[in-house]
Amino acid sequence: MAKKVIDCLDHYFHGLGYNCAESTLRAANEAWELNLPEEAFRLMGGFGGGMGVKGVCGGVSGGVAALSHYYVRISGHQSPLLMAKAKIFQELVQERLGSTACEYLMPKYLTEKESCMPTISLIAEILDEVKNMELDIPLFLPRKLRVPQFERALAGNCLRLDIRSAEDYAAGHIEGTESLPLNHLKDAKLTATQPIVLIASDIKTVEEAASILEPKGYTEIYYFDPVLWKGEWSK
Repeated sequence: MAKKVIDCLDHYFHGLGYNCAESTLRAANEAWELNLPEEAFRLMGGFGGGMGVKGVCGGVSGGVAALSHYYVRISGHQSPLLMAKAKIFQELVQERLGSTACEYLMPKYLTEKESCMPTISLIAEILDEVKNMELDIPLFLPRKLRVPQFERALAGNCLRLDIRSAEDYAAGHIEGTESLPLNHLKDAKLTATQPIVLIASDIKTVEEAASILEPKGYTEIYYFDPVLWKGEWSK
């Protein structure tokens, strides 16, 4: 049976004396097999005690950090599934514990014998619950380029792939782009050493293209909506 975060929590909090944020991330690292390097845990040191001002509970901060490492491929901006789960996680903590803030949680849950363990145990249970939720939200979404950024991409060393239908491409396309319809993308011989800019107006098409490219090792994926283009079109 797979480990849960709560199964590992006491070892780090009481056994090794780490704070709430450190213990939650370390417990998630062990339970979810994140394989974080030891240096990564130092980042959580200042999040204990609600960042020292009884703000957001360290257990919540450590939980969001664990979700981030589990779901992010490039950045938070390009991780819609992460952002959805981070939101649900905090909403559930708020709903079930009454708050996400140490200022509220400590008087309610802290005990002399257990310290903050009752609080972070409840948070850890919610964290596992949220991780295991099935949501119809993409893991990764390419970053949308604005016109000036796309103009630089046209002049740079990147692949500019128009993934609309061949008919749409023939009817009019941005000069300097190559036609590669979505239904041909899976079998295309591309090199992952170059950034890729996808040209498409339909976000679902972009999401599907990203789901094909990202598992193959493509990490620099962007997209541009041709509706924004005011320059010349070719036929």
